[in-house]
Amino acid sequence: MRTLDNRADVYFDVALNLMDKSELSARANIGILGELISENHTYNYKFKRLRPFNYSYKRFFCGFSMDGQLDLLENHPIYGNGFNADLKSRNQRGL
Repeated sequence: MRTLDNRADVYFDVALNLMDKSELSARANIGILGELISENHTYNYKFKRLRPFNYSYKRFFCGFSMDGQLDLLENHPIYGNGFNADLKSRNQRGL
């Protein structure tokens, strides 16, 4: 959790792993952005928005594999607003 200038931001990771006949895993980094409001000596939280900023994905099924990542950039000091993505796929059967 980060507080700065009446902001209250909470960041967390969400992961999913399914390991049966097909292997699938995914991960996301998400932030919940909000504001702290002080009234009558109490603080209340006001939700502003969700901020997803990183996704990764791995999949293996019947000899085919995929591995990818997506980074969402917002107000980055060098790149500004945009994204960075990488996707690799491979056929392990030799076809």
